[in-house]
Amino acid sequence: MDYKNAKVVRSWGWYKVLNDKINYKVKELVILSGKSLSMQRHFLRSEHWYLLDGKCHLIIKKNGIEEIINLSALSKGYLIPTKTWHKAINSSDKDCHILEVQYGVKCVEEDIERE
Repeated sequence: MDYKNAKVVRSWGWYKVLNDKINYKVKELVILSGKSLSMQRHFLRSEHWYLLDGKCHLIIKKNGIEEIINLSALSKGYLIPTKTWHKAINSSDKDCHILEVQYGVKCVEEDIERE
């Protein structure tokens, strides 16, 4: 089985890796209705999120202050810089699909710190 097409199931939903290189990775994330990602940050990569379908809130924490961004399928996307705390919440009744583009020194699953 090709790893790029394997669905990786998590408590919040699932993701698929669509393209994977040393300095960039593209994923489809599906956050189930009523679920959320953990508050997290990355040291080796930045991420750009594009909402493809559904609705979700992106929480960005800067200097201890949380900013809530409402992502919609018509939005231009959102840049999450390296070392920025972030979390996605799907409080809608529909699954939310996000295209996540990671880029940086190294794009590996181990590059994560959870709050």
